[in-house]
Amino acid sequence: MRQNSESCFVRSFIIVVAGLLFAGLSFAVLASGYFCASSYIYAILIFLGAAMLLGLLFSTLLARRSAELKAAYCCCGNLAAVGAAGTLLSGLLFSLNEDCSSIISRVGVSTTLFFFFLAVAGIFCYLRAYAGCHRESCGCSGSCGCQGGCDCQGHGSCACQRGEQER
Repeated sequence: MRQNSESCFVRSFIIVVAGLLFAGLSFAVLASGYFCASSYIYAILIFLGAAMLLGLLFSTLLARRSAELKAAYCCCGNLAAVGAAGTLLSGLLFSLNEDCSSIISRVGVSTTLFFFFLAVAGIFCYLRAYAGCHRESCGCSGSCGCQGGCDCQGHGSCACQRGEQER
């Protein structure tokens, strides 16, 4: 269990650091003067943030309550939820600024893109962690006797992958 919590911390740390690098890069591009943050960027990011937040909410409400889902959500689902909510709120807050060339506008776009990166990477990490937990919980770790590998069939059972035979 300790190894899973350490790998979860490492995944989350990598996502946050990569998000900060992405935000810094976007700020540098905006500060160079080649691009201008218009209201369309905020509108798109606000829409995507709201869609991700609603998607996370509905998927959490409609999913079966299982230990795998809780473990995956605790690992990366929180990043996705914070990222989606941050995208929505920072997009709404910074879209009030009408001056495209101001430092506040550049910081606003960078902050909103940071939260957007957290949301997207958090969702991918959440799905990967959930699939990994499900695969480990069904016992398909290679001990099922198949030559190529096993596929989870649900309810704790596994079968050989298509085209494979048992040893």
